[in-house]
Amino acid sequence: MNRHLLVAVSDNPRAIHGVRFVSSFFSTKCDLKLTLFAAFPTGPHIWIEEKSYETVTQAETTSSQYEQQFRNSLEAAKMMLTSGGFAADHIETKCVPQSGTRVEDILREGERGMYDAVVLGKRALARLEQIMEESVTEEIIKKDTNMPVWICRSPDEDHSNILLCLDGSAPSYRIADHVGFILGLELRHKVTLLQVQNGRSDQTEAIFSKARTILHENKIADERIEEQVISGFKVAPAILDMARQGKYAAIAVGRTGAGKGLLGRLFIGSVSRELVKGLSSSALWICR
Repeated sequence: MNRHLLVAVSDNPRAIHGVRFVSSFFSTKCDLKLTLFAAFPTGPHIWIEEKSYETVTQAETTSSQYEQQFRNSLEAAKMMLTSGGFAADHIETKCVPQSGTRVEDILREGERGMYDAVVLGKRALARLEQIMEESVTEEIIKKDTNMPVWICRSPDEDHSNILLCLDGSAPSYRIADHVGFILGLELRHKVTLLQVQNGRSDQTEAIFSKARTILHENKIADERIEEQVISGFKVAPAILDMARQGKYAAIAVGRTGAGKGLLGRLFIGSVSRELVKGLSSSALWICR
């Protein structure tokens, strides 16, 4: 079955981190389709009483300039992918006028096209507070969507494999299914099942067993699956430390916990936010 990813592209050709991640992560490219997507601003809003030939012309010129910037980025992204071995006829580009916020346009396109995941690049900003307040990816995390989202800040092309974080919740099993689907034909990547505990749990074996079954259904053999249980009072830092030490290409998590207990608290919004803040060379795959 073909995998189809929506890859969001900004107006900066040097900051197409989502494209870089896709290019380095996939070795089997024949069944992968990509849509590179950009929504460009349409220029400053003009109030009716301010309309004149000059103001309308200026707005149209500004919109045209924005569109050209984004189209240049799309072409640069496509060139990067084709030079990395992707077939040009498997890559589509879409450049559309922005109708809402950028995140709304990205999600609307993602849901309309029924893509298997939305891939986002993430520019490195000096202040983490500024990242969380202004980032498009932070807005996507808060949106009510079941579509998997990949957040890529500065992918390391030498990294491989997936760190699959499990807490026994439905979203964590959904992300397990997504990981299995994506990696079904990517034989060079393995999956590490991870549970972070700050107390003893008697559910780990059952949770890992169910995750293995999900991966098996996606043609992931046992030799490609490992298990790891680590202790950590703070969940997100423990995950990030393991991702750095293991040089994982991506961390995969569910966004909502199972309930009020220990396991249910592992992947509430605050943990997702901490993971986004702490990302460096690993991508973050999130699913509700």
